[in-house]
Amino acid sequence: MPTDDDILNALRNCVDPEVGLSIVDMGFVQGIELNGGTVHVKLITGNTSCPFHPFIVQRAYDHISKVDGVEKVVVEVLQDVQWSPSMLTDRGREFFGL
Repeated sequence: MPTDDDILNALRNCVDPEVGLSIVDMGFVQGIELNGGTVHVKLITGNTSCPFHPFIVQRAYDHISKVDGVEKVVVEVLQDVQWSPSMLTDRGREFFGL
C-alpha cells in the first residue's frame, strides 16, 4: 500500500515547466488522501489561467500512477486556494534565493 511519502517522492519528479522546480517544492500539493490503492491528491497551480495547468495535472497523475500499490488516482485542482511564496518549501525558497 502506498504512503504519503511515496506519493510526495513521485510528485518531486513532476516539475512546473515554467519555473523548473517540482510541484512539491513550489507548494502546489495541498493534500494527499490514501484509501487502500486509491490516491486522491489536491493541487493548486501558481495561476488558475496558467497555460501549463493541464500539463501539470496530467504529469502528476502519470507520476502517481507509477507508484507501487496505486490502483486509482484522483487529482483535484483547488480553484479557491491562491498560491503565495509562503507555500514554498525550504528547497523552493533556496531555488528562488529567498
